[in-house]
Amino acid sequence: MIISTNYIKGICVVAFFALCVALLFNFSNTSIGYDTGLYHLQKIQWLSEYGHVPGLTNLDGRLGFYSLYFYLGAVVVWITSSPEFTLYINLVASILFVSWACFQLIRTDSFALSILLLLSLPGLFFYENLIGPSLSQDIGAYILLVVFLFYYLRLFEQEKTPSFWWISATIALIVSIKMSMIF
Repeated sequence: MIISTNYIKGICVVAFFALCVALLFNFSNTSIGYDTGLYHLQKIQWLSEYGHVPGLTNLDGRLGFYSLYFYLGAVVVWITSSPEFTLYINLVASILFVSWACFQLIRTDSFALSILLLLSLPGLFFYENLIGPSLSQDIGAYILLVVFLFYYLRLFEQEKTPSFWWISATIALIVSIKMSMIF
């Protein structure tokens, strides 16, 4: 190996702290994402006050366009009694993803998997994350997509094939986070 393992571990630690500081800086912005102010917070407030209302989609199709993120936001509002904390769901998810990616970079010997992880980290700075706190489901779907892609590539490198049920569960979970991914 051309680069020593300690050098890679040092780069991962520095990158982890740099990305976490950048994410914290982006989320300290007082403005919120456009869609978050437009309809994300209202849907979460509706779910936290009234819960799931069967048949609501019959009035307007967009009223039934909820994702797992909105239900998670409603749980956060119920626990904290404050809708402001829901804005940090993506921050927590992003920091957990950066931690996982750095840990995997230290553990893996595969060049392809290392490149995948390194190229995926800048994707956390989607437009929604750059303008301030956002409840955009794009970040959650992106994180899951990269994690599952990493594990699929690792299975193929080990010459194992993921089962049909594992692939189906992956697609179902990602679609449930960001339903508009299928359109």
